[in-house]
This record gives sequence, C-alpha cells and structure tokens, in this order.
Amino acid sequence: MRDYLDIIKRNLLSPIVLAIFLLAGALIYVREYRDAWFISVVIVVNSLIGIVQEIRAKRVLHRLELMSAPRARVLRDGQAVEVPYDSLVVGDEIILRAGDELPADAEVTVSKGLELNESMLTGESAAVEKAAGDTVLAATTVLAGEGTARVTAVGDQTKAGTISQVLKRYKPELTPLQVAICGDHFLDIRRDCVGGADLYRVLFVGR
Repeated sequence: MRDYLDIIKRNLLSPIVLAIFLLAGALIYVREYRDAWFISVVIVVNSLIGIVQEIRAKRVLHRLELMSAPRARVLRDGQAVEVPYDSLVVGDEIILRAGDELPADAEVTVSKGLELNESMLTGESAAVEKAAGDTVLAATTVLAGEGTARVTAVGDQTKAGTISQVLKRYKPELTPLQVAICGDHFLDIRRDCVGGADLYRVLFVGR
C-alpha cells in the first residue's frame, strides 16, 4: 500500500506539477479563469494517467517475481523431492501438474495432455498444448495434464526474469504533453516572472 502512495505522491507532488498549479493560481489572480481551469485539468489528467501506468507496471512486476512460489517438485536421483525455487539449477527435471506455475524456463521431456496458460508473457489467454521437445517458460501456468521438463534457464536468465529486470530499471520520463507545457518556457518563468501578470505574459503571449 505504501508503494502505491509513493507513486501517487511522486506524480501529484512533482516540481513540474507544483509549478503548473502555481501558474494556475497566478492566472486566477489576473482573472484568467478559463486558462487556469484548462491547465489545471490538463495536468491533473496527465498525472492520473502516469499514476495508472506506474501502478500497472508495478503489478506486472510483482506477478513476474520468480521467487513468489515457495517450492518446486523435481526429480533427483530418480526420486521426487520439493526444493526452493532458488535451489533449481539448469538440468533439473521438474514435475508439472495442473495448477503449477513454472519456476524456470525448461524443455518438455514428457507430456501427458500438457496445456499451459502463457497469457502472463504473451497476452494470449487460450491454452497452449505442449509436447515433448517444446519450450515452456517461467511464470506460465499449467492448465491441464501433467509431465516433466528439463530446466534450461533460471532466475534472471529466464524470459520472465529478463522482463522483470527491464521493469525494475524503468524510470518515468516527462510525457510529450508535460514537455509542451513546461519546456523552454518553464526556465523563462522561473527566471523572469515577478507577478501573476508577467507569468501569464511569458507563457501564453511571449516575450
């Protein structure tokens, strides 16, 4: 919950948003109510869009965390054992059953009606049949059937892990709308404006 509040705070209380609200106040002071209303609505809508996008990205990142499920079933020395996800290594033979979430990328070795939901990675909700020799990916889910698969990649080396790392490096940037509103004019406003009338003149009329 705190992370979501941080996202909201970062989008609504950023310097550029506060500067726009100060500008709106200055426009109200000089009785330019229409312009004040317009830029206020624009910046609020733009901030809300930014909040929604960041929350969606955070939710996807959370669902792609490969260590969320505690244990996986693997065949070692011919015996089925449960091991923590972070103990999986390339070459392990994992046992797949309906309802399982794959902990790693793997190659199917045995398939008995194996069907997977790959919507997390591909967006396609239809079940995908998997036969021996097919590739299965971490963060996908077994919908039906059972089988085994040999691990080919774990952790950050999986496709889901790669996506997760990209999302972690994501940094919000100014949208074209924000740049258009507070581009070169923003520096002029901060340097030259001494009152509400000057603020309006610099941004909307020009110097």
